[in-house]
Amino acid sequence: MKILHITDAASGGVLTSLTALARNQAAHPEVSAVGVRYTPRADSPSRNHIAAGLGPMVDLHCWSPGPGSTVLTLIKGIIRELREDWDLIHLHSSRAGFLGRILALAVPSHAHLVYSPHGFSFNQTGYPQFQLRIFKLLERIALLGSRDLALVSPGEAELAAEVLPGVRTAILANAVDPELFAPKDSPGLTSRPPAPLSVIQVGRIMSQKRPELFAEVARLAEIRYPGSFTFTWIGEGERNLLSACPEISITGWITGEEIRSHLSNAALMLFTSAGEGMPMSLLEAASAGVPTVGSDVIGVRDLIDHRVDGMLFRTADEAVDALFTLTDADIRSSMAAAARRRVLLKHNESTLASNSLQVYRKFMTPASVAESAAVSNAGSRAS
Repeated sequence: MKILHITDAASGGVLTSLTALARNQAAHPEVSAVGVRYTPRADSPSRNHIAAGLGPMVDLHCWSPGPGSTVLTLIKGIIRELREDWDLIHLHSSRAGFLGRILALAVPSHAHLVYSPHGFSFNQTGYPQFQLRIFKLLERIALLGSRDLALVSPGEAELAAEVLPGVRTAILANAVDPELFAPKDSPGLTSRPPAPLSVIQVGRIMSQKRPELFAEVARLAEIRYPGSFTFTWIGEGERNLLSACPEISITGWITGEEIRSHLSNAALMLFTSAGEGMPMSLLEAASAGVPTVGSDVIGVRDLIDHRVDGMLFRTADEAVDALFTLTDADIRSSMAAAARRRVLLKHNESTLASNSLQVYRKFMTPASVAESAAVSNAGSRAS
């Protein structure tokens, strides 16, 4: 099978997810070629950095010399690839997903199209309601080009079935290399100093991640339990959104190796996002034996079994209470070990390529409505 991945979101969790998928597919004996095409964002790593992550077996092309590329650049690139001899084109992120499927209506193509939004745009925060309705309408229109969605979590699949009539879904859960993010010692190190505990978040500082909530939790935690925690945001973006708590450390963009170093020294992750597909940073933390206190939203609750391998919250006060609960070293250690087990069993890169090929084949085989439902149900059970 010849597989091409296209994205205009070459940064953050989308890039991490796509990189793992393409790299593992390229090593699979049933795959003869894998390509990645992208347009960069302002926070995208260099082409050389992306190429190093993908490995030498993936054919990588950047369609723009730098960030700020026009929609026309993306359109021209997609049209070229639709005319090439790919068996399957996997579109990642909302803009590439919309353009790719709409263009497929006009451009003859041998390729089967599959789309992964990595978090639907109409489920985002920070946009006015009329704009969210437009995003939803565009997703429905794009179904004319392809209604096959490879979604990264059961919550995302449920949302798609509810909002997008006629959609066919399968779960292709994100995965990590559990050895790369293995804890240096046993998960949830009881030998770590009891206070202060290092609490981290990983990602772009943007409204969707609700940094204001992160800052509010940090502020309340210091008031109620002074000296018990330190808070660090690993990433870059709109720093003013964290201004409610000046004591929060901000690393800026750092390398993957540096992120792993922070994870190895962290006690907890505080994940305040308003909605996700399936956050890679949460998976990486779980693999490193760092339990998460996460917002009770799509994508996050798909990865946290409350009070088993992490804790969910709805308000800042609940988040502070959860952090305090996890100051107990035994509870923290138990949840850390359970989070690591979840990654080993359900989100291990070793099965990512074979899982993706199974999803692709089911989509590429003519299916009745009942068979389409079976694809979705089988994926949900697998996750």
